[in-house]
Amino acid sequence: MRRPDLSHALAVVATTAILVSCNGPQRVVSVQSQISQIDVGRSVENLDGYRVIFDFGSASDCLDGAVPLGGLILVNGRFYGTTFGGGSTYGGTVYSISPQGSENVVYSFPRYGGGPNGTVARLVAWKTGLYGTIRKGGVYNGGYLFRVDVTGFLRILHNFGRRSDGSSPQAALTRVNNKLYGTTVQGGTNGDGTVFAVDIKSGRERALHSFTGKPDGRQPDADLTMLNGTLYGTTAYGGTHDFGTVFSVNMNTGATNVLYSFKNSPDGLDPEAGLVAVNGMLYGTTASGGTHGSGTVFSVKTSGLERVLYNFADTPDGANPRADLIAADGALYGTTESGGAPPSGGTLYSVQIATGTEQVLHSFGKGTDGASPVAPVTAVGEKLYGVTSFGGPYFSYCVSGSGGSSLGTVFKWSL
Repeated sequence: MRRPDLSHALAVVATTAILVSCNGPQRVVSVQSQISQIDVGRSVENLDGYRVIFDFGSASDCLDGAVPLGGLILVNGRFYGTTFGGGSTYGGTVYSISPQGSENVVYSFPRYGGGPNGTVARLVAWKTGLYGTIRKGGVYNGGYLFRVDVTGFLRILHNFGRRSDGSSPQAALTRVNNKLYGTTVQGGTNGDGTVFAVDIKSGRERALHSFTGKPDGRQPDADLTMLNGTLYGTTAYGGTHDFGTVFSVNMNTGATNVLYSFKNSPDGLDPEAGLVAVNGMLYGTTASGGTHGSGTVFSVKTSGLERVLYNFADTPDGANPRADLIAADGALYGTTESGGAPPSGGTLYSVQIATGTEQVLHSFGKGTDGASPVAPVTAVGEKLYGVTSFGGPYFSYCVSGSGGSSLGTVFKWSL
């Protein structure tokens, strides 16, 4: 997942917002003059089963977090997630939220280099801890892997950026027994990123593979998926055509195999999302490319045979799918960062595995419903829960480098 372009938030912000300052929330009008003065807001949120359950920025000075980029996980009846910015030190947060929308900040990360440290990944839970990665900061300024408990006690298990272990981890972790597996987008022997393993108890790290650009790919942005004892993942770039790859890696030896190299058209380019396994098949997305240049949903066999299930066309179906898919009842569910119905704030969608039929479940950016979702959704019973990186009723300058932005939402959608 890319570090977000925070300027994109202004394109989908509603005209009526609440400016968050050190003096508390203040309502301001005409944040973006070229957008219609009609604030649709929450009067339409339930028409398609969609409802916002929390708005970031509701606390003074972004203390509750800002710009959520990581998806949600459910632990003992509460969801846990991360924000890119905000918190008591403006470096991002780990937060918890109930299904009804009661939010609590578990931990506030320190700022690094004058801005947020780049918390973008979904957490993984094991026993009494939550595990995740930070793409900046740490002893060697290459990010770190951490464990935090629900009381807010955080411990760093490994600091990246030393020698060939990789740097800038920004994907979610995958737990297999007592080890955590993940990727770094930079560093390693060749500077093109790594696949690594970290022992949960000792914190000892091992670089399983260092990417070379060609033929195996470079810049692995996404988390890894376990299928039949092998890890599978994607690289955003590199491969035969430099448009990204699908690869496998042996957990024990680090031996890596390229299943597929993307060609841009008609198959897509820039696969930033991880893969989901369904009945022995792997499914994923490309953030751009394909027939219309707006991204694809694809399947690939472990033998390397790839097939495009769906080509996004921007309007009205969405564009730039950057989030992992989830599978339920014969369908794949995901989000697009942009596109959909005007003002093109992204979509929540489903694709039927058997037919490739796509359905838009919700178009974002209307009033205060949120915009630019880049995280995977989480299924709980008959509901999907997720976050939007921007949008919502609050607007602030607390996220460094953004020039001001809306701060994001937590939502649910009823199946």
